Amino acid sequence: MLSGWKRNLLIAFVLVGVAVAAVWLNRTAGRRALERRKAELRANGEQLTYAEWSGGKRETNGTARSQTIFSLASQLPHVGNFPLGPVNEMMSLETPGRARVVWRRTELPAVASRGSNVVALSWSEAAEEIADAGETLRLLRAELASPPLDMGWDYDSDPLGAPRINYVALRNGAQWLAGATLVALHHGDTTNALEHWRTLFALARMHAREPTLVSQMIRVAIGGLGLSAAWEMLQTPGLTEEQLAAMQSELLCVDFARTVANASESERALGLALFAEFRSNPSHNFNVVQSTKSVAGLGDQIYWSGWRGGFADADELFYLDQFQMTIEA
Repeated sequence: MLSGWKRNLLIAFVLVGVAVAAVWLNRTAGRRALERRKAELRANGEQLTYAEWSGGKRETNGTARSQTIFSLASQLPHVGNFPLGPVNEMMSLETPGRARVVWRRTELPAVASRGSNVVALSWSEAAEEIADAGETLRLLRAELASPPLDMGWDYDSDPLGAPRINYVALRNGAQWLAGATLVALHHGDTTNALEHWRTLFALARMHAREPTLVSQMIRVAIGGLGLSAAWEMLQTPGLTEEQLAAMQSELLCVDFARTVANASESERALGLALFAEFRSNPSHNFNVVQSTKSVAGLGDQIYWSGWRGGFADADELFYLDQFQMTIEA
């Protein structure tokens, strides 16, 4: 008969063996189910990698071009609450069902600091600020004549190393272009108003192939400003048939109806790339929220090794199924 410690040791070995067998069976079943699910999705035309989703296209110098645009947009200064003041007034209702036309207002809805005082900013003063920023706006317009559709990054190979996108700069540029459109309309300058508006809509086309939901949400927000500014444009009687045709052409270049679905598909591809990254780098500790990785301690390595060996495939299958429900909704 086994003594107490030997019996306990035997029980421990048996329990460890059962646990290892359960993990191995779970891994085997999970891998087979994951492979079947991926094959099924691909047979139905789903794109599961960034290369498949983007059609294998990536911008040449996409990062450098994007950073140039970020830099230019960041240089456009806020004067008091211009351009945010008038931009926030777009499509505001003056009576139920009737929006206020901002550029027709006698006074610009903006203020600025003058010494220790806060004073109203006039349309003429706003026009002077736009003239002072003329060179920056010209360079920005030139860069956005053919906006980069992505950062040029290979998200399948290195999803965590992607360069950061300066969303604050994009927002600032969009607000400035919308504000400049309103000021030009107030002064009856439909030519410059159209140029500013077209540049705004080019900014909405930028990064259409970026795989993150945040990038697509920013594009929709910029497009929303563009649509409000378009409504302001259409309230002026001075637009020619040629200018109206140019506006229609710009509007047809952006399909926001597909943006959310496309973003869900691209986020799925990015997530699958992250699963592959987690499997292939057991020596790293990953922080998905901050998109960083560092050398992992022993505890982290044991945790990731156990996850990779027994549960990664089941988790990836769950991830796929959840995203597929979102895409099909």
